Amino acid sequence: MLTVKEAADQLKVKPQWVYSMLRGGGLPFIRLGRVIRIDEDSLEKWLEERRSVA
Repeated sequence: MLTVKEAADQLKVKPQWVYSMLRGGGLPFIRLGRVIRIDEDSLEKWLEERRSVA
């Protein structure tokens, strides 16, 4: 399970972008009270679904 910052670091984006994707982009996450966690396998699957073929 990744924090928002860890997910942002892995994706090489800002944490604000991750929060934006959580709200409107369908990025899968788990909320434990006020804490947000992102499953690494779900993140990889989400990325794979959005990967474009050049």
